[in-house]
Amino acid sequence: VEVVVARRVPTFFMRVLGKEAVEVEARAVAGLVDRNIGVYAIDPSQKGALTVAKGARVDIPECDVFVNSQSRAAALAGAGARLTAGRVEVVGGYEGDGFYPDPETGASQIADPLEDLPAPSYSGCDHYGTVTVRGKRRLRPGVYCGGIDVVDDGQLVLESGVYVLRGGGLRVGKQCEPQELPKSDHGDSDHGESDHGDSEHASASHGDSDHGASDHGDSDHTAKVTVCHVSGSREQTLEVEASALATHLAHGDSLGKCSNLCEASADHGDSDHGESEHGDSDHGGSDHASSDHGDSASAGKAEAKVCHPAIRGTGVTIYVTDGPHCGYGPVEIDPSASVDLSAPTSGPLAGVLFFQDRRIASGPASTLAVDGSDAMTGVAYFPTTAVHLVGGKLGAAQEMKIVANKVGFEGRLLIDCPANNGPYTPSALKRVALSE
Repeated sequence: VEVVVARRVPTFFMRVLGKEAVEVEARAVAGLVDRNIGVYAIDPSQKGALTVAKGARVDIPECDVFVNSQSRAAALAGAGARLTAGRVEVVGGYEGDGFYPDPETGASQIADPLEDLPAPSYSGCDHYGTVTVRGKRRLRPGVYCGGIDVVDDGQLVLESGVYVLRGGGLRVGKQCEPQELPKSDHGDSDHGESDHGDSEHASASHGDSDHGASDHGDSDHTAKVTVCHVSGSREQTLEVEASALATHLAHGDSLGKCSNLCEASADHGDSDHGESEHGDSDHGGSDHASSDHGDSASAGKAEAKVCHPAIRGTGVTIYVTDGPHCGYGPVEIDPSASVDLSAPTSGPLAGVLFFQDRRIASGPASTLAVDGSDAMTGVAYFPTTAVHLVGGKLGAAQEMKIVANKVGFEGRLLIDCPANNGPYTPSALKRVALSE
């Protein structure tokens, strides 16, 4: 499209030469630019709209990077960082010498290229409360009010379709419980079980312990208090030791059970089918074990458990928004997780893997961690929130594009952008730009 604007403008100094007016003309040509832009940071004014963390290595060899911010430090590269792309364009300026090639500054601002992408339609809730996956589980598309958590060694398969997460978001990892080492067989140490009667923490039924308060051993060391634990946008009812209550209250937790549904709820049938009705925690050396033996000095020494949660699905779109019982939750994929997700290749959301509701004014950042054989294929679209991509030592290649309010990179990452004419690039990403 070519636009020519002409106007006759009266002169001032040239009047002495008999020139009363001059013709002023401006011309602009716009059109679809056949460029493969893989990363859009669309915030118009923030410093660090694109941030490459200290020591990060990010390769985007087949596509370009566009930073829409007018800030003098719109793009930042930390010490020892390196981002390599076909081209880096910045509306404002940049700081750091880790961009290759050097960013082209002074670019014209562009609107969110996906602003007209229709959001999925939905109503009500198909599932209430956080769906917590600890074993093997398969889920169908639908509306999940409370989000989805994949924890411990949970393995989740998503069937093809759209998953609307109304509050709570998606978390894969982050809740690996510690394992308990075997107790001593000698029975004569301070950590022996109360049955021997020679432990300082034995129950009061033996009559020789200063700490034993009842037949159940509910001393100051083992007494439990119910609190509503707050973690980001989530609330979870926990039983904690009385001695730790002050710490929980100082961190924003409150006494009593949580009142909302943004927590795991077996009452609605959303717990894993492979678990007992009490859940895993009851058998992992917590409430039930502590009532007989105590859960501090009496328990075996805990060591960190290495967990490997996994999520996979083909032809899926994950739409994150707020819900009727809990607020907006981001997408959080932990480095310990195994990931194999791909977007649909047809339909109104073709190419879109993650889609954040653009009505959300602001919210916590999403974190997508990948390494080794992990694969995320499609567009990650977070129009009003930030997204952080975290790579591991192996630098797994991801066939994806990122359109987000702010974008951050950490670790080693290789982003192989889907081709513009391929099924994983929405047509809207072919932007209109001034070409002359």
